[in-house]
Amino acid sequence: MAAAGPYRCCGVRVGFGGHVVTTCPEEPCSPPEQRVLRARMGGLALVAQGKTNTAPAREASPQSLDYWAGKVDPDNELREAEWLKRAEAARSQYMTGLALKSSRARSRKKAS
Repeated sequence: MAAAGPYRCCGVRVGFGGHVVTTCPEEPCSPPEQRVLRARMGGLALVAQGKTNTAPAREASPQSLDYWAGKVDPDNELREAEWLKRAEAARSQYMTGLALKSSRARSRKKAS
């Protein structure tokens, strides 16, 4: 039997939504490509069931200005125009940082 934990390769485990997922312990572990496809199927199933993109999730996302407003003005002391300007700048800084990380990763991948 595989080691205990949330990501066992073989055996019985609990999947998303409490569904029990079983695999034959005699089967070899799946190659990474198949694990990626199964994970993608699980994500698409959640979207199809309407269990994603809820309002609380959107508000807690770094894409949301409300998320950044809480970061730049946690005590709610600034005027709306000022916190909006700062929240937009903070979000832009974060997204630019992500773009820089992505660019570096692509450069490393291209070099190897």
